[in-house]
Amino acid sequence: MSNTINVSERIRYYNSFIKSVTAQISVDIGAKSCKNNET
Repeated sequence: MSNTINVSERIRYYNSFIKSVTAQISVDIGAKSCKNNET
């Protein structure tokens, strides 16, 4: 039973982690594409 709670807690943690990472990556890609357009 505690194992199921553990998994759902991890999923919740990973989801928020992935969201922040995805946001950071999209910002990085936007910055890189702007630099590429300049050159």
